[in-house]
Amino acid sequence: MKNIFYELHRDIPREGPGNRESTRKAYESLNLPATPSILDVGCGPGDQTLELAKLSKSNVVAVDIQESFLAVLKHRAAQEGLSDYITPVQASMKNMNFPELSFDLIWSEGAIYIMGFAHGLAQWRQFLKPRGYMVVSELS
Repeated sequence: MKNIFYELHRDIPREGPGNRESTRKAYESLNLPATPSILDVGCGPGDQTLELAKLSKSNVVAVDIQESFLAVLKHRAAQEGLSDYITPVQASMKNMNFPELSFDLIWSEGAIYIMGFAHGLAQWRQFLKPRGYMVVSELS
């Protein structure tokens, strides 16, 4: 059986609200290290992932449960010359297995609702370094 979620969303470059300009504006408002460690949770096909990689010039770990979205992200990263900056990880946002205090920035555009806003913030915080940032957005 085909994945209905993917079939409905497969040609959409971004799975949530916003655009690259919004991603850039939010990113540039942060006081991050020169090469921050970044986790993009629920990355989907990765439009914001690609923008984060361009802006940071550092590694972005892109997590999504849908292998098909990660395949799209890999293809788009190769097209934009960003493959070296993106590490796709197929996993559930509810059960990520990263060491504590791993990331300077945790990013999630239009996906935290899957866990519930408060629950997502509480669970993901363990992965955030001291003085790190968590940036999430939702359609409202």
